[in-house]
Amino acid sequence: MEWLTKATQADRPFGSWADDLADAFVQLEPRKISDAPFCGAITKADLAPIHISRVTATPHSVQRQRAHIARGAGDLYFLNLQLDGLSRSVQRGHEQICGPGDLAVVDTTEPFEIMNLRGFTLLCFAAPRALLPGYFADRPRLTLSSTEMGRAETDTWSAS
Repeated sequence: MEWLTKATQADRPFGSWADDLADAFVQLEPRKISDAPFCGAITKADLAPIHISRVTATPHSVQRQRAHIARGAGDLYFLNLQLDGLSRSVQRGHEQICGPGDLAVVDTTEPFEIMNLRGFTLLCFAAPRALLPGYFADRPRLTLSSTEMGRAETDTWSAS
């Protein structure tokens, strides 16, 4: 399956992106963080019970809110392998900053935010929570490799 989205109108800066995210993953609220026009793509392959999606998009953030969780399905872990760009995920007071080669873990049964200040590409492995140990999200960032550039400083994420 594939979803392609571009900004359509001033009152819909994300076009159908919120609907596309809900169709591909779970209900999420996209938020604008730059003045650049939005564009994003999701390509999804189902290898039941695990779903693998490639996501490419311009800068924005997404939030999983308590109201989203109360409305429906989403008993999943997202294991996000950062391929390009830099992301910041926040859940349960833990902050994960990931560059290429890093793997971030988020639990869709609890609120979270993922912010991308630059364009990015990632692979999202959506796995049912029942497949992984209960303590899996206790260590939310799993470093797969080091990058030559190292990590971004915390002040990279502050408002300019």
